[in-house]
Amino acid sequence: MSKRSVYTVLIVLAVLVLAALIYVLAFGMPGSAQARQLDANLQKWQAQNVSHYRMKVNIGCFCPFFDRMPVSVEVQDGQVLSVTDSQGQPVAADDPIRSFGNEPLMTIDGLFAYTREALQTADKTEVTFDPALGFPVSLNIDRIEMAMDDEMSVLISEFEVLP
Repeated sequence: MSKRSVYTVLIVLAVLVLAALIYVLAFGMPGSAQARQLDANLQKWQAQNVSHYRMKVNIGCFCPFFDRMPVSVEVQDGQVLSVTDSQGQPVAADDPIRSFGNEPLMTIDGLFAYTREALQTADKTEVTFDPALGFPVSLNIDRIEMAMDDEMSVLISEFEVLP
């Protein structure tokens, strides 16, 4: 390889590195806008000091329990007190609704952690937040964009602060 070719390659690499640096300075690291939004809403949620609440959780996936959604969940001090399916039946801790890795989706703190993990690892994550309290109300995750049947959604509704 000639000296001229080496210099050309070095110049092209320098331009690419400079372009990447300018992009990061202008827009931040990819995904960081969603992470900052998540952090801001987590702070908003924590400032509310809500320790006892009830909510409906609708988990949408290619799962055997879709016909039992949404579930009603009562949480106190970060612990799930009860889960009831859409037919009014109690949901035990070993039920697939809770045991398929969905337990974090049953509390707001767990939902924040689950959302953070998805932002870091999934190909595509969309989240919207409750404007007043800050918790995630809608979460859509596509773990592998080119794969089928790996999409998942979580919708939180009928959130109620309890005494």
